[in-house]
Amino acid sequence: MTNNETFGEYLCRHREEKGLSQLELSQLINVSQAAIGQWERNIFVPKSNKLHKIAEVLEIPYDEIKQLVSLAKKQLSINRASSKVNGKSKNRSENHIYDFSNTTNLSGMSLLSKLANALENNLLNPQQISIISSLIKTFQYDNSK
Repeated sequence: MTNNETFGEYLCRHREEKGLSQLELSQLINVSQAAIGQWERNIFVPKSNKLHKIAEVLEIPYDEIKQLVSLAKKQLSINRASSKVNGKSKNRSENHIYDFSNTTNLSGMSLLSKLANALENNLLNPQQISIISSLIKTFQYDNSK
């Protein structure tokens, strides 16, 4: 598992390393090819009863898959709750995960610009907004000393 790799990216990488198509993998674990595609695009995650079979077929550690699926479920749940709070219907943004992982080397102004863009385009979920708000409050407090 590489840093910041989603479950979908992880699954796709290992499937391709084994030389399997989505159809071949779907047949080996008894799901539809569409399910594999949705998992790889991080739209849905597999049910827990499929994780052992995926790990077995792709020869990958079960614990890694379980951890990634758990994180993905939490993120999808947050995104769905956010969509309901914002009154959005089911659409692309419902499953959107705004990824800040590539911001670690940005200057302060670049990061602020990215945050402003995300806020303007409603790309942040309530948890991310809460975290950012807490960070800003902490920063303001530290600078007032």
